[in-house]
Amino acid sequence: TDNQVGGTWIGAAFANQGDKLSYKHTDSSTGDVNGEKFASELYEKRGSYQASQLTAREFKVLRDEHQKAKTTEANLWARGAAGGTVDPDEMQKAQETQRKIAAISESFVNRGGGGGTVVGEEDGRPITSGGSGGGVQVNPSGSAHTNEEVRKLAIATGVYRKEPPVQGASRSSTLPPSTLDKQN
Repeated sequence: TDNQVGGTWIGAAFANQGDKLSYKHTDSSTGDVNGEKFASELYEKRGSYQASQLTAREFKVLRDEHQKAKTTEANLWARGAAGGTVDPDEMQKAQETQRKIAAISESFVNRGGGGGTVVGEEDGRPITSGGSGGGVQVNPSGSAHTNEEVRKLAIATGVYRKEPPVQGASRSSTLPPSTLDKQN
């Protein structure tokens, strides 16, 4: 029965909440993860070990939730510009979700320290020139698929940029250039 399925799902979510955080925030009837609650708990209550255990699917959930919050914010700005009413709580929620997910993404990115010379700074991030491995590096955390999703999340949140903003500066990734650069 539906009751038994729901009870089994709740038991599995409870038993695996330390390993697969997304189970706790998954609707048993649809299989959809509540990305906002998932991101909030990951941001507020989980350390680097739990974050390092995320799967490619969970990074995609974070990226999708970031995009959803970004779209919501843009729509609210457009509504306000058109003279409509904007709910400040909805705007704050969208901005807070983006900020939390960007902070989670930031935890998978190294900055500077690879032997290059710091030639500037953008948004608090060092821009390096020369050296090997300097600049911004996305830290792979698991399978190739998971690493792709980590990188996509870092690009989507603005934590990682493919192109250096200053001529002569370089940013490198521990992941090789790929078709991801063409997609993002």
